[in-house]
Parts: sequence; C-alpha cells; structure tokens
Amino acid sequence: MIMTDKETKTLVDKYYEGLTSRKEEIQIAKYLRNNPTMEGFEAERAIFAYFETKKPKQQTIALFGKTNYLRAIAAVFILPLLSITIYLAYQINTSKTDSYAYINGRTITDEKQLLMLVQNNLDKFSDNVDIESQELEPFINANNIIEQQLTLFSEMGN
Repeated sequence: MIMTDKETKTLVDKYYEGLTSRKEEIQIAKYLRNNPTMEGFEAERAIFAYFETKKPKQQTIALFGKTNYLRAIAAVFILPLLSITIYLAYQINTSKTDSYAYINGRTITDEKQLLMLVQNNLDKFSDNVDIESQELEPFINANNIIEQQLTLFSEMGN
C-alpha cells in the first residue's frame, strides 16, 4: 500500500497516542525507511530505525537453572533410594526361606528339622549339666568346710 505524507502524518499522530496496530506501525516504519529524504519525520525515523535494529531476545536455556537444579538434587536422593528398594524387593522375593541356621557346617532351612535338632541338643545339654553338677559336689563341700573354718577363726580372734 502506497501512503501519502498526509496519511503518514495521521498514522504517526495515532502512534504517539498509542492507538496504532502492529500492522500500522510496520507501515510507518516501511514508509520512513523507503523515503529517507522526507523532512519533518527525523525523530520518527530514528525511533522506528531503533526498533528495527533491535534484535529480539533469544531464549537461553540454563543447564543449572533453579528448577533444573532442584530436579538434579531430587534425582541424587531418589535414584539411590529407588535402587535400594528394588534390590531389597528382589532379594526378598528370590529368597526361598526366611529362617535358616548353620549347625555343624550345614545350612538348615527346614523349621521342623531345626526344632528337632535344637531339642535334641538341649536334652543332651541338660543331661551333661546333671553330670557336671555331680562332679562339682566335692568342691562345694570343700567350700563349705573353708567357710566353717573361717567362721571359727574369726570367733577366736574376738
């Protein structure tokens, strides 16, 4: 669209009032750029030239922006916990028994067999305790004799 000086003046006035559209502003800039010798529009030419030379901001992506930083911290804590949880769940699911014992170098996982072995060994232990207490009888008697003698000596000293 070809504009006249009068139409340009009207659009520039409208621009200063803040009533122009983006399309009209582009028309003004184009007209002033194509007519560099036209007088009376030096200030507007400088204004629109400034906007044309101004480059739009490029969006930069920060590798360690605030949200990325928080995500990295969360990952540092969550991933090991998740790994440990998965490992433990695997270990629990793959183990066939929950209880076991080592007796005489053997691993025993059957609870009934383990209970039977423990009871047999406890019975043998209780039998051995009776035998040992019978063997200790002379020492107990000797201890009683010593206590009697000490009591006698202490009475004589008084």
